[in-house]
Amino acid sequence: MRKFGSESAPLPPARGFLFFLSFPKTPEIPAGRQIMRFADTGGWTLDANAFSDSADALREAEIGNGRPDIGMRDGMKGGSLFLNGYNGADKAVFSAAGTYSNAETGKVVFNSVSFYRGTIVFDLAEEKKPEDFTQINGTVTKSSESSELSVEINVSAYDPQGRLESSGDDEWSADLLSFATEGSNVSADDFSVKLQDGIIGKIMISKLNGISAVSANLSPVPEPSGIAATLGLAALAFAARKRREK
Repeated sequence: MRKFGSESAPLPPARGFLFFLSFPKTPEIPAGRQIMRFADTGGWTLDANAFSDSADALREAEIGNGRPDIGMRDGMKGGSLFLNGYNGADKAVFSAAGTYSNAETGKVVFNSVSFYRGTIVFDLAEEKKPEDFTQINGTVTKSSESSELSVEINVSAYDPQGRLESSGDDEWSADLLSFATEGSNVSADDFSVKLQDGIIGKIMISKLNGISAVSANLSPVPEPSGIAATLGLAALAFAARKRREK
């Protein structure tokens, strides 16, 4: 096991990458954030040693304090992801990333996820651009009834408004996460959602063919003029009803 932040940590095992993340907070790195990108090697060699693209290069990831963003190449998957923020859900944070420099969005695949307290961050991009998605081939399990999994969604208030205007819908549904229904012990009530200012939303879970899909229904906060118009219509309807009752 390699423990990040320790100079004396041994090298990861040859058949897979296993890590436990626990960063002390410092003024230079207030959130302990690191980005790891696993890109195709293309048969790259060094000193006659060939590096192959193993699909199971990442075995287990346990996050106790800090935030690793992981970019996975196509066909790659991790073993188990553990979110154990015993000092709060905001202390153990995970997010997908792209495999290229400065790429914030991407798709990650794990065999299973277990959590006590933790946060998964999803970056939602502009329309027709890739967005974060976490695919769990197996189960998602909470370790106790007091467990908490927070979903933090990064999207500006302008993006839902633009999408809704072009689609004519009342809400924008963003796909976030999928996992096997059988064996999992979580429901929509186990997820809390954190949104940026100007956005309102809720978490939904739909089930089909043994797969549970987690999505967020998002919409911009109504403008004050829109709220006033709605209240005005309600007042007119109430007054008309009173006149009919006389």
